[in-house]
Amino acid sequence: MMIGTGIRTTRRRGLWWTNNNSPSSVSWPWLIVLCTCVSLLYTHRRNRAIFDHENASNNMNKMINNDLSAQSMALCAAAKKVRLACFVPTLFNSQNLVSLNAILQTWGKDCDTLRFITEPGGNSSFPPDLVLKSQSAQAQIVVLQNLKFNGHVKQCVSPEIPNPCKHLWEKTWKSWLWMREHAWDGEEADYFLKIDDALPFLGNVRRYIAMKQWSPNEPHYFGHELFREANQSRSNYASGAMYGVSRAALEQMGNIFKDGMLPFSQELFHSQERNYTNIICYDRPGGPEDFLFARCARTINLVVEDTSDVLGRDSIILFPPGEAKRFAAKFWYRRGKPANRTYKGSFSPIPLALHSRPLKSPALRREIYSSIQRLLAALAKNDKVKIFNSKLYPRDFVEKVAQSLQMCG
Repeated sequence: MMIGTGIRTTRRRGLWWTNNNSPSSVSWPWLIVLCTCVSLLYTHRRNRAIFDHENASNNMNKMINNDLSAQSMALCAAAKKVRLACFVPTLFNSQNLVSLNAILQTWGKDCDTLRFITEPGGNSSFPPDLVLKSQSAQAQIVVLQNLKFNGHVKQCVSPEIPNPCKHLWEKTWKSWLWMREHAWDGEEADYFLKIDDALPFLGNVRRYIAMKQWSPNEPHYFGHELFREANQSRSNYASGAMYGVSRAALEQMGNIFKDGMLPFSQELFHSQERNYTNIICYDRPGGPEDFLFARCARTINLVVEDTSDVLGRDSIILFPPGEAKRFAAKFWYRRGKPANRTYKGSFSPIPLALHSRPLKSPALRREIYSSIQRLLAALAKNDKVKIFNSKLYPRDFVEKVAQSLQMCG
């Protein structure tokens, strides 16, 4: 009994109880023990739940990675079966021989077949067998005959036609017609590429086609989509840097070029010069060959399929990455494109080709290609290697190209 407090307390079993023998409060040491036990139990259960979740996540990630790995292996296997026939419109002369040999020593050996298509003239004699060879590749030389607007013919002067001796369009469509008549039979290739002053990565082109799950027996026409006129979808075309067609599309386009083209006339030329959305296929001097090809393709409802990736990033890159912001502001690049398909600071991690004025230099193309090959060899051995680096084509960009090519070996 405690006097003066008015409260009777009794100690029972080590706990303090209030009067009336009913529990009211627990002493603070026991409260700490109780809280600690609860906390430990909670922590144990939480950690067990986290462990189970992480274990389940790891198992799921393994399943996903295994599935992705299987998909990647299947994609690469399909890509290696894609056969590509490449052709390069060119002039066969002593100046261009350096560039043609650079192609043979670099990306030309990645084509299943390679042809340089030219015309009579120039200042170099053709090889006797019309085959240009290097240690690693060879290319057939195709000489087109009977070009109406041949720049080597002095009689092509006409005061009524601007640049009458420029015959890029005639040379291009007759090149496609030659491919249809001599390389289309199905034994040679599944897809056909026209390449002009570009550095293509044909391993990535094959992977792109495999990823699309196309059939060469279906008509496809693909490349970097540009527009001749804003807000006019029918003025679209694939950039002449590099574009391609499937075997079925080549058959259809060959038939158009053989029997379906309107002949050249002054009236037709002047009436169609600025009518970019009209669906028509006709012969004419000059160019632009890439847009005129798309015009002819539209007569058979064959429309260019853009090669940009799902985020709108360029896969066929038309300017040096190091100066992208300056080049991307040019009207010919932005005109008519949706907002998500204009340059915003990055390119596709799986580029299909590079194209720019500096890449007209055979030495630059050879140096970039050689650096990529050295880097691929180093990545396979986990070694370090010195690679190409410049303001126009920075080292990190070249490394990304090599990494993309490493995907399918």
